[in-house]
Amino acid sequence: MSWLFVNLLATSLNIPFLSFLRSAIDGSTFGLSYNGEEIMTEPVAVSLIWFGTGWQEPGKKAVRNAITSLTPSSYNSKHSEVPNLGDWRGVVRQYRESSNAQVSDKVDVGAECFFTGPELNMTLDHVVQISQTVFNKTAIENFSRNLKCNCVFEVHENQIYQILVSHTVKFIYGQKQRQLMDLCSSKFQLHVVAGMIVNKAWVREPQNHDDHFSISFSSSYYVGSPNGDEKIDTLAGNMLVQIAEEVTYRDGRGWISNDGNGLTISSSCFPPFLNAKDGPPLYANEERNISFNAVGLNGNRYIVLHIWNQKIKNCALAPAEICGSDAVVLKHPRGVLKGGRNCCESY
Repeated sequence: MSWLFVNLLATSLNIPFLSFLRSAIDGSTFGLSYNGEEIMTEPVAVSLIWFGTGWQEPGKKAVRNAITSLTPSSYNSKHSEVPNLGDWRGVVRQYRESSNAQVSDKVDVGAECFFTGPELNMTLDHVVQISQTVFNKTAIENFSRNLKCNCVFEVHENQIYQILVSHTVKFIYGQKQRQLMDLCSSKFQLHVVAGMIVNKAWVREPQNHDDHFSISFSSSYYVGSPNGDEKIDTLAGNMLVQIAEEVTYRDGRGWISNDGNGLTISSSCFPPFLNAKDGPPLYANEERNISFNAVGLNGNRYIVLHIWNQKIKNCALAPAEICGSDAVVLKHPRGVLKGGRNCCESY
């Protein structure tokens, strides 16, 4: 069960299901268990297909920067009060495979392709066709002038293939397009070169105010989008979750909750905030009128989902020391950025 699926249910107000999720992580016995699938322990490249004409250069830079900001060694400061995306990645890196190798500490942007063709009445078949085309140089050249790539996509076990859908893309109404219309993101499997099968993760920008793609943007602590574009910032946050999921739970195995409910490192951390009166905690820069809970490189700020920290048995934005047998209780932030916070203090 993915965070994205849970998010859709939340916006549909499926109260019995939400109550089930709230109880799913109660108690100190909850945790994630390894189920045998290989995780990404080598440097990861995230290849991107940009669908649509609605992208602006600052937004594209913010998305690329979010990916490169996941590499912990990119940061000079080790004592920032606000978690950075390298810290967030540090929580993901505590997960290991059977050989005891941990998730890679290096993430970068891979090949990129841009589809700027017709945006109305888009279909799943069209998305699949373009997603297959990018793996073949001749197919790219023969496709149309509407598809441009800086490199041909390669099939590799340490590649993540990410589709980004602009708010300007409109899918034709139909059962095959239901997920693309109803969900904020998901993934599908794709046959590519020589019969190889890869996962294609996709995430789309919200198209209107009814697209509730992140509970953080409904938080009472939210005062403004961290990079000045709520659509981009929502997409970037959900994309980062997909990257975390892909390296730890790639093909329906990997790290999954030990209670049989199918929760992952991200979906485990949605239920706690359903009980929070004011929503997920956020930092605020009152001068710039923005909210965020993590910083990236080059001055960018982001809103990301808390992920399950196996060591403290709770949700976190950064690694923490073990604080004893009791899990940390998630509460609202203190609202100011001064002084330290030890591992036993609440968010």
